[in-house]
Amino acid sequence: MSADERTLEATVTVEDPDTFNQPLHMVQRWRKVNNPLMETVCAEDNFDYFHQNLFPIPEANKPDF
Repeated sequence: MSADERTLEATVTVEDPDTFNQPLHMVQRWRKVNNPLMETVCAEDNFDYFHQNLFPIPEANKPDF
């Protein structure tokens, strides 16, 4: 958590000389939002959360077993 408590930062370093020439550093930052985060649950798991089914998830017409 940052000093102003508005940003969360995760830092990852991968050191694998057999794979990389130098250490691999990755940083991800998240900003705090003031709005409540609403949980979305779909029992069938067949809707695209971000675009409200703009990109439908493929579904089988019959079981594959």
